[in-house]
Parts: sequence; structure tokens; C-alpha cells
Amino acid sequence: MNRRNWEAEQPDNPWRPRLGLGSALVFVGLVLIVAGTLYVATAGYGGKVRELEERRSYNQVKQSVQDAWFAGTCMAGSGLCFCVWGARLRKRKTA
Repeated sequence: MNRRNWEAEQPDNPWRPRLGLGSALVFVGLVLIVAGTLYVATAGYGGKVRELEERRSYNQVKQSVQDAWFAGTCMAGSGLCFCVWGARLRKRKTA
């Protein structure tokens, strides 16, 4: 390949858009997994640091985690689906 005409001689590469889309989907999936985990953890921790008299009881913490569990699990599960989808896009070969 001649160095001067390198761009002109480049064949159409079908892998470039697919690798970019697959990597983007994997990144979005990882962000969703971390966001879902932090969503549930924040519900358990309760946000700000409190004095001993202001702290929540065990039942209040348990209730807030149970309320946040479904949404956090859906976020993490959809993140896992995005990661698998992105990995399959990156791995798939053209016929």
C-alpha cells in the first residue's frame, strides 16, 4: 500500500461502526449496572450523615431498601442486557 494514497486505498471497513456501537453499548450497560447498585445502596444508607438521635430505625431502612430494590434490579438487569448485546455486536462476524 502506497503511503501517499493510504486513505484512497482503504477498503470499506464494516467493523468500525460495529465496534463503536458495541463498545458504546457495553459502556452504557456498565453505567446502568453501577447506577442501579448505587441507587439501592443510597436507599439503604439514607443520604446524609445523621446524629445518633436522628438515625433511622431498622424497619425504616428495610422499607426504603425494599422500595428501591425493584427499580435498582431493573436498572442493573437492563445494564447486563446492554453489555451482552454490545459484546455480541463486537464479536459478530460479517458473512
